[in-house]
Amino acid sequence: MKARISSQLTIPPIHLSPRISWDSDSLQSSPNIEATQHRFQKLKLCFARIDLLCQLAKAVQQHRGATMAFLGGEGSFEALIESLQARIETLLHLLQSMEQSPDAMNGFQAIDHIGHDWQTILRGWNSDQIMHNFEFHSHLVASVRRLLLPALNQQLAALASAAQIIPQTRAESFYPLIFDTIESLAMLRGLSTNAAVISSCGADSHTRLEYLLKLIPQMNESLQTALQSFSQQFQ
Repeated sequence: MKARISSQLTIPPIHLSPRISWDSDSLQSSPNIEATQHRFQKLKLCFARIDLLCQLAKAVQQHRGATMAFLGGEGSFEALIESLQARIETLLHLLQSMEQSPDAMNGFQAIDHIGHDWQTILRGWNSDQIMHNFEFHSHLVASVRRLLLPALNQQLAALASAAQIIPQTRAESFYPLIFDTIESLAMLRGLSTNAAVISSCGADSHTRLEYLLKLIPQMNESLQTALQSFSQQFQ
C-alpha cells in the first residue's frame, strides 16, 4: 500500500521587503538630498530583489518535491503544483520588471535564462522520469543561487558603507552556507517524500539520500561555527 503523503501546504502570499525608512531631518540637513534619496531607493530595490529571489528559490524547491510525489503516483499534489506554478510565474514576472529599472543590477539576462529554464520544466515535467525532474529543478535552484548571492553581498556592502558596523567579509562566508544547507534539506525532503510515495528507493535515490544524510550535519556544524564567529564580533 502506498504511503499517504499530505499535500495540504499553504502557500503564503507574495510580499516585497518591508519599507525602509530614514530620518527626514537628517535628509533635510544633507548637502545632497537627491543623492541620499537615490541611495536609499537603490537599497529598497535591492531588498525587494533579494526577497523575490528567496521566494523564487523556495517555490521551485516546493515544486520539485510536489512534482516528484505526483510522478510517483500521488495525485493529491495536483492542486498544489498548479498553485506553485502560478506563483513562480508571478515571481519571475516581478523580477523581470524590476530588472528594467535604472537602478537594477544588470541581471536581466540571468533572469531571462532562469525564465527560459522554468518554461522548459513547465512544458515537460509531467512526462519526465522522476530523477530527471529532480535534476532539472535542482539546476534551476542553482541558477537562482548564482543570482541571489551577489545581490546579498551588494546589499551587505551598502549597509556596511552606510552604518560602518557590519563586518562584511565574515558575513559573506556564511551566506552560501545558509542557502546550501536549506537546499540540501529541500533535496532530502523531495527524495524521501518520493521514496515514501512509491514505497521504494532506487539505487540513484538511495545514493543521494545517503550522501545528503552525511552532508547535512557537516553543513550545519560549519554554519553554526560561522554564525558563532560572526556574532562574537558584536559582543
